[in-house]
Amino acid sequence: MNYACAMGLGLVRGVREDLAEYTLAASPINPREPWTSQPLVLIAQQRVPVTNTEKEAFDPNLDILPALTHYLKELRKTEIIRYSPQHPSIQRFALEKRLERDTALLLRIGHALNATYVLIARCTRQKESQQLDYEVEVWQPSQRAPLWQRKGTQQMQAHDPQHQENALHSLARTIVLQLNAELWRQLPTLPENPLQSERDAPVTPPIGTPAKDAQASSDPDKLIREGRLSEALLLLRAEVNRNPLNDSLRLKLIDLYGRLGLKEAALEECVRAIQLMPHSEHLLLNWARLMREQGRIAEAIQTLRQWLQQAQASRETLLYLLFDMQLLAGDFAGAASTLNASRAQAEKSPEQHWRAFLLQGIQRQFTQSDEPVALNRERFALLLFVVSGLMNDLANELLDLRRLASDPAPDWKALRERGEQIVVNTLDFGRWLGRLQPDEATREACGHLQFGAQLMGQAAQQMARYLLFRKTDDLESATLLRAEALRELEAAAQASRTP
Repeated sequence: MNYACAMGLGLVRGVREDLAEYTLAASPINPREPWTSQPLVLIAQQRVPVTNTEKEAFDPNLDILPALTHYLKELRKTEIIRYSPQHPSIQRFALEKRLERDTALLLRIGHALNATYVLIARCTRQKESQQLDYEVEVWQPSQRAPLWQRKGTQQMQAHDPQHQENALHSLARTIVLQLNAELWRQLPTLPENPLQSERDAPVTPPIGTPAKDAQASSDPDKLIREGRLSEALLLLRAEVNRNPLNDSLRLKLIDLYGRLGLKEAALEECVRAIQLMPHSEHLLLNWARLMREQGRIAEAIQTLRQWLQQAQASRETLLYLLFDMQLLAGDFAGAASTLNASRAQAEKSPEQHWRAFLLQGIQRQFTQSDEPVALNRERFALLLFVVSGLMNDLANELLDLRRLASDPAPDWKALRERGEQIVVNTLDFGRWLGRLQPDEATREACGHLQFGAQLMGQAAQQMARYLLFRKTDDLESATLLRAEALRELEAAAQASRTP
């Protein structure tokens, strides 16, 4: 038996002796059982030195390993072994290899254990601070740089053991969820080993947690309202596993992933849900929103075309989503063709009416109609895209007129005709926007757009007056009104981002 293998066996035995509740099911020497053939992860915490003050010594380190170990075990994707720096075998190994107790030592120990990964955590707090600082790195023993790392802060209440313990548990959950979503999502989840479950002691609940709070914590909606998102995620995930065809639960889970910043996990969950419930319009709309937010427009267009060929979902809904993506991609001819296909597919509907309204803006074919168009938060992103293009085009046309008017020998007749046409276009644009009927959530943003369109129309009229009478005051007014119109566009975009 070579030294590394012997060392690995000794370490495993040592950890079993020191930390019985976190025993390793099999060492690199002993063959693993079928249900435990998972990657081995050595986890360790690096501690910063204790600071000595005039009154007393202060240890800034917070022990996050127990909570990390528990939530890593809940994943059932890896085997866990915890590093014990006081173990004699580890101290002897460090002495013989002349290694300090740092990352290099941990990687050598991970190599001796045949570990697939080495997870190194640091978690500290300042003496009078209400936040803890953390950093987590995941290494492979044979690599010189970490595969994955995260660092940040977590708020907690100072001098309160219960809140400190809660903060550590919440942080550990978040770290494990991010690690699973970003590094280990391809690893299979193994069924729970009943023998191991009997041996494992339950995780220690946060200090001082009353029984009624434990009961309340079983309600994910209540946890979400309280801002305990990481805790709610585990419960909601379990509910979805019990009711996989409940699209409302799926939508809650997707939204929660997004609120936790796990955008990729939210999108993957949405795709899985659509495969189970392809005719759920709500899931399709959420998928389109996530693809749009991540800028994956071309990929979304390709996927929608595949779904249309496979008749995987409602053809009408897929055509509407394809129109939206083509609009965002700048494929206006394709969007018009898709809208025509949707008209042939079904009777005129509010969704079809909405997209026909957008297409009028893209093509600048503002029909004289007083028919109202409903506007809500889901629709506003596309409206802002169309209106931004229109207002910037009109602003650039006004700049072109100013530049051409400053030439040594301008063609005033041609400039006046062009200025008059811009006035007509801006007035038609304003009437077109006036058809919108916003709901409460979009009223402020829509108001900025409509006021901006009015200002742009006034700027065009002042420019036309300048081209007719050539008064400098008219030119300055046109320039000022144009700038104010673009500021209103920015204000609309800002208002749309405000919850």
